[in-house]
Amino acid sequence: LAGSLLFSTNVSAEDISTHWSYENFMYAKDKGFIQGDQHGNLNPDKAITRAEFATTIVKALKLQLPVTTVEERTTNSFKSYNDVAVNDWFYNEVSIATYYDLIKGDEFGNFKPSDLISREEMAVILYRAVQHLQYDSTKFTLNFSDNAKISNWAVEEIQHILSNGLMTGLPDGSFGPQLTASRAEAV
Repeated sequence: LAGSLLFSTNVSAEDISTHWSYENFMYAKDKGFIQGDQHGNLNPDKAITRAEFATTIVKALKLQLPVTTVEERTTNSFKSYNDVAVNDWFYNEVSIATYYDLIKGDEFGNFKPSDLISREEMAVILYRAVQHLQYDSTKFTLNFSDNAKISNWAVEEIQHILSNGLMTGLPDGSFGPQLTASRAEAV
């Protein structure tokens, strides 16, 4: 994923063999949408950035742009962000995720690629991915101890993502909307 995760290495599952996300990580690794760091570690409990998550989603969905070169994107009024440069390791995946409306920038034109992604931000992106794939979903009734902490802009998306089983609440009965998501939660 991130710069440290994009090294071509032989990934070892030893650091996650007893982790709750082991099967999901092995599937994601085998399909090529997540990689280990320069030492081969998958780091399941490490927080994931917005750029890393966008990269994971694009690779998982095997999305591509209809235009293929940076020059074409620049000349075709492609939406860009103030804080995403053409030479950033995540540029292509962020461009693709933006093209398919999976991600959006803030009101100032920033994507904030290095910010850690929150669970509610991850839910919104997952919902948009589900919509792109044209999957049906229903609204799940939210019964979390922290319902009031879920941002208004994320409530409906979280309801749908929970109904699809793509996310769950936390063991303590909360959803943790503003908590940062881990790499394990992302796969």
